[in-house]
Amino acid sequence: MAKDTVIHYGYLAGVPYYYSLSLREAGIKSKSIAPFIFDNLGVNKGKESNRKLPTDEIIYNYDDYKIIKLLKTFKSIIKTIRDAKVIHFYGGSLLPFNLDLFIFKMFKIPMIITWGGTDIRVISMARKNNKFFYQEEDLNYDNKKKEYLKKMSKYIDVVATDAELAEYSSLYFKKIFINKQPCSFDISTTINENIRKDKLILLHIPTRKSLKGTQYFIEATKRLKSEGYEFEFLLLEPSLTQKEMQEKISSCDIYLDQLRCGTYGMTAVEAIALGKPTLTYIRDDLISKYPVDLPFVNANPENVYEKLKFLLDNEDERLNISKKGHLYALKYHSRDAIKTQLIDLYATCGVDL
Repeated sequence: MAKDTVIHYGYLAGVPYYYSLSLREAGIKSKSIAPFIFDNLGVNKGKESNRKLPTDEIIYNYDDYKIIKLLKTFKSIIKTIRDAKVIHFYGGSLLPFNLDLFIFKMFKIPMIITWGGTDIRVISMARKNNKFFYQEEDLNYDNKKKEYLKKMSKYIDVVATDAELAEYSSLYFKKIFINKQPCSFDISTTINENIRKDKLILLHIPTRKSLKGTQYFIEATKRLKSEGYEFEFLLLEPSLTQKEMQEKISSCDIYLDQLRCGTYGMTAVEAIALGKPTLTYIRDDLISKYPVDLPFVNANPENVYEKLKFLLDNEDERLNISKKGHLYALKYHSRDAIKTQLIDLYATCGVDL
């Protein structure tokens, strides 16, 4: 049987599924496989995802006995050996001691890995380059992350990640590809201009308040209201499904993403795709890593008040940013753009799709 399928292992914010979908829509065999369905916010102890992020398959159920989980995982590995042209991991491997990576490498199947922020972030490096970073120094934590990177690099040659996580990857990996997040909906069908209201709605849905800098958004909005600005500030808990989040973002006028990370994520992509001026913090030293038409309102804890005030005072500029954001998302984060990105990525592993 021909090895003709791109296998995506993981559940990183739904990215494996939407990457896989982008390839399938281009006629390339691909599927996403999650070990089990879980909520990456820790809700329901992994039994059910409030966000209802999609995946094509799951390997086992959360409540299965350990031996059953192990047997089902080996069954999935055997099928992957038979079918996989390339394997794309997200966050980590399937088995303890990276046994699955050892097996796949033994069968000479090309492997790639994509990280999420907490997977590999080295705090000392993050703090050095980002004075707004939210975590305190932790040498033991950093050593564990470096050791993890070192172990993974023994089996996997190529990393596909964002501009910030590329820095930590470079400690042990030589082939690093800067990838872009997919959008979960068809960007071409979304509105590309900001909704206008007498009373604007500012929306913030933080997954982790310390990470997102929620306190600074709250302080800035309180100050603006004390000065007579009229708007509604919605601070929502991240217990919504992905569809519900999109509906909430679609009905706001300005989306407040984060102020302390240094790079943008999938929610910010979906906000600009929906035509929303979006405040998010991108480190000065990383801006050159992105396309020149980057449309985000680059805000941080020190200037968030001024940035918000400017948007509230300038309706024409809000509309201009709205249009630029939608076009940027369409150009770099649509399924067609993601398909091209993935084909180029897999070509670096010698895989012709």
